[in-house]
This record gives sequence, C-alpha cells and structure tokens, in this order.
Amino acid sequence: MAELLSLADVTYETFKPLEGQPFTVRWPDVTETLVLAEVKLSRTENDPRRKRPPFSLMLRGTTPNLALNQMTHPMSNGTLGDMEIFITPIHQEADGTLTYQACFS
Repeated sequence: MAELLSLADVTYETFKPLEGQPFTVRWPDVTETLVLAEVKLSRTENDPRRKRPPFSLMLRGTTPNLALNQMTHPMSNGTLGDMEIFITPIHQEADGTLTYQACFS
C-alpha cells in the first residue's frame, strides 16, 4: 500500500498550484473524478498558535447525479499521490454534478 499524504503538513500553497487538476476518489463500487476548482484562504486573525492559515478546497464532481457522502474519502492526485480527505457536498450544479468542500485549519 502506498504511503498517504500527511494532511497535517499541507498548506494553501500545497494545493493552490493544483487548481484544475483531477483528484480521483476510488471505492470498490464507485469511482469519481473531482476537479480542484478553487483553493480559498479563510479569513482569520493572526493567531501565533496556528501552524498554518486556515484554507478550503472546492472540488467539482464530474458525474451528473452522483453524490459522495459527507465523510473521509480515499483519493489520489498525480502530483500529491494518495490521501484521505473529509469532504462535504455543498451545492448541486444545473448539470447535476456536485461541488464539495474540504476545510483545513
């Protein structure tokens, strides 16, 4: 089994250059490609206790009417490799695809 990317060490700068890249979710019964649509810095005060500024990923599904549950999903990306990210569906587009958000603080 491949080593998983440690999400404790990722930052806004880790993901920002990957906008537009696919992240593939693979389960035994379903595979879905999520496209990293946007990486957003969260508004925050300067708290010296924070290891990193909070940020979020906006991921757009590619299969109409396929909804991934709010939970941690195994996924892979050509640049970052394998990881597990907790995503929440936040919006269904007119074409039936869903947008998901992952938050890091």
